[in-house]
Amino acid sequence: MRMFLLKLVVRSVAIDVASWLALIVTSAILAVTVTLDIGLVVAGANTSGEAQQAFVAFGGVALGFCVLVGLLSLMMVIRVCLELQRRSVGLWQLAGVLPRTVFVVLLGEVLLVGLLSSLLGALVAGLVWFPFARLISSSGLPSNDVLAQPLIPLALWIGAGSTGVICVLGGLLPARRIARGDVLEAVRGDGQTSRSGFSLRKRILRAVLSVAIIAGTAALYIAIGHAQPLISKRAVGDFMTVYAGMGMLVCLVIACCATPLIRGLLALIGLGSDRLGTPWFLAVREASSHPDLTRGLIMPIGLAGGAVGVMMAWIDKLSSVLSGSGETVSAPPKQMAALFGGAVIIGCVAASSVVFATMRSRGRDAAVLIAGGGTSGLVWMKVACETVIYLALSLVVAYAIVWINELAMDHAFTSGPLPSAPFTMPGWQSAGIVVFGMLFVVVMLAAITAGITHRQVIDVVLDER
Repeated sequence: MRMFLLKLVVRSVAIDVASWLALIVTSAILAVTVTLDIGLVVAGANTSGEAQQAFVAFGGVALGFCVLVGLLSLMMVIRVCLELQRRSVGLWQLAGVLPRTVFVVLLGEVLLVGLLSSLLGALVAGLVWFPFARLISSSGLPSNDVLAQPLIPLALWIGAGSTGVICVLGGLLPARRIARGDVLEAVRGDGQTSRSGFSLRKRILRAVLSVAIIAGTAALYIAIGHAQPLISKRAVGDFMTVYAGMGMLVCLVIACCATPLIRGLLALIGLGSDRLGTPWFLAVREASSHPDLTRGLIMPIGLAGGAVGVMMAWIDKLSSVLSGSGETVSAPPKQMAALFGGAVIIGCVAASSVVFATMRSRGRDAAVLIAGGGTSGLVWMKVACETVIYLALSLVVAYAIVWINELAMDHAFTSGPLPSAPFTMPGWQSAGIVVFGMLFVVVMLAAITAGITHRQVIDVVLDER
């Protein structure tokens, strides 16, 4: 029986590898960034003095930044990839495969794909370690010969293993949901995500969990506001690190509330869409009819943009608070690239991978539109309107994170610990990250659309080529 399940897992992944490509690429990139950051922390632990403190602190912050954005992005990608297996799962169940066996097979597929891609990512990290070390050495951090040594094998194993564990944990709930889904609905489906949503019990549990996280975050803000006033500039600098930490917590809150947030924004965008032209109407319907796919596309980019915006706002606020004390706060470009680059790339790759994973269904929808009398120009206009929608939603998510944290922290600081902390206006960095990420999505959408418009409509609909 075990051999049968193993063969089923391997053959299922091999036959439909295109639907797993999003997870393969995203987990590999996550493994690369996590391994490099762990390597920097381990390298710092093997030295001493100022270099040790700088490498461990910098690597730890970069690691936490990557893990937060990467974990949330990877979980959304895993859910999309598993939802694409719904029709195959329905056929298995019609053939007599039990839901428990389906769950084991789906989880085995996630484990297989996650482990192989994370091992690949760890090996790539070993190859790019020396360029990464040179970037760190030239970024303004203390120089040390430890960066000239090869990446320690322990970092490779930790990076690959942690990414594989994240994949398995992220696949537990989606695999269980699909295994217990409606068989006939799954067989009739076309590979898109389910529209049925969670059961009432799961909705309640999810709502309770979200409320608990929001309440806990609000309690932390209140606790910060009741701290005693700080006098020493060093104490002020150390205390203000909570700004970045609370910003990362807001990212988690937004991710937990992603489903109602996206649905609400899409409903708002859809108001009067039938009076704004056919392309806009079709684009709104495309985004609204598959909210899980829309969420998986925009949330990684929005989270990356929001996290970068929080960190830059923290640097600006720290600089303004410490101004006049003789201490300076700077953000060298190379340090910012090393700090944010991994998480930004993860978010961009995750979003574009979701587009690629749904290439078949997107192509079929475009072909049906052309078969119904639409022109290639209409298809291109629809894609352009979709891009505008995704860009707007990503910007809302990114700046919601920055504004919520800034408003809450400004109130908390001025209530007690830092009465002189000025309000910091969110900068352009979040918008820059979102636009950069959307470029990847635009390229994927344009490639899919160009491929469809140059093929015979009947072939695309029947998917014979």
